[in-house]
Order: sequence, then C-alpha cells, then structure tokens
Amino acid sequence: MTRLAVVVGSVRPNRVGGSIAQWVVDQANEIEGVEAEIVDIASFNLPLFAEELPRAWPLPPPRPELPLARR
Repeated sequence: MTRLAVVVGSVRPNRVGGSIAQWVVDQANEIEGVEAEIVDIASFNLPLFAEELPRAWPLPPPRPELPLARR
C-alpha cells in the first residue's frame, strides 16, 4: 500500500488549498493500492502568519551591470 500525504500549506482565511487538496486526495484514492489523506497545517495550532494578503516587499534597486536589467 502506498500512502500519500497531501499537505495544505496555507493558514490564511481566504485560502483555496483545502478544496484543491481534497480533489487530489479523491483522485489518488481511486488508484488501486494508494491511500491518500490531507495534512492541514492549520489544524496543528502553530504560530504561523494568517494575513488575508501577503505583505508586499519593495523591489530592489535596478542593477545596470546585470545584462537582464538593460531593457
């Protein structure tokens, strides 16, 4: 028997990973010899970030010495 853990790695309130993980588990469990289950890190009560949107990071200044920066 092959065991498969599908990890939901987001704890944000507006996440969609749970429904996608459930679909993956449903598909995997239709395969003979596979036992899949969801592991949701939100259920472990870890001290994680749970913002609705990720914080924006400022872009680094352009570096003209790099070839891709010359556009």
